[in-house]
Amino acid sequence: MKSIYLCLFFWACTFLTAEAQIEKGTHFLGATVQGSGYFTKLSSPGHPNARVQQQILSLALQWGMFAKENFMFGVGLSGSLVPYRSWSDASGGSDFKQRISRYGVAPFVRWYKPVFNKLSLFVQPSIGVDWSKTTYSRSATEKSFATRLMVSPGISYRVGKRFAVEADLNIFSLGLSYNKTDTGSSFAFSSHMSSSLPSVFGLRGAFYLN
Repeated sequence: MKSIYLCLFFWACTFLTAEAQIEKGTHFLGATVQGSGYFTKLSSPGHPNARVQQQILSLALQWGMFAKENFMFGVGLSGSLVPYRSWSDASGGSDFKQRISRYGVAPFVRWYKPVFNKLSLFVQPSIGVDWSKTTYSRSATEKSFATRLMVSPGISYRVGKRFAVEADLNIFSLGLSYNKTDTGSSFAFSSHMSSSLPSVFGLRGAFYLN
């Protein structure tokens, strides 16, 4: 419900008087860096001294140019690495490793609605293409390719003359995906709508240069 209330707030704010416009010819640079991981030690009669660890490192970059006042077209690039391992020191214990590499490109357009001198709302439709490769400990490899259509509302706050902090909500998306493995391939269509704020909330730093 939180994301629904935020969307209603965005639409309500569009009726307020704007005080600042983003000029034609302005360049946009945005970046998001994420790193996380966990380590778990388990003990059970069948698996004494069992351990699990996983790390996630991801980077997303965006570039754009304002073709006219408050309207931008651009492209986003992303990449992530997710190593995972589980093992046990018990007699006859197992050691499983997995590594996922993901890469993506997403052309997008963005419409801004300035609300106050430093605050703007925006809506960003995008078309994404993603590639991923999963490598398992027993030399098995799985590759996949997917496309997606996404619409994201967001908010941008100018901290200085050129730097801004931005947040967006990926509350709705449509996707067509193609997955190919060593045993076959498949197509799938998906739609997504969420009101769970932690799963759809994104924060990044951005530069507006002119």
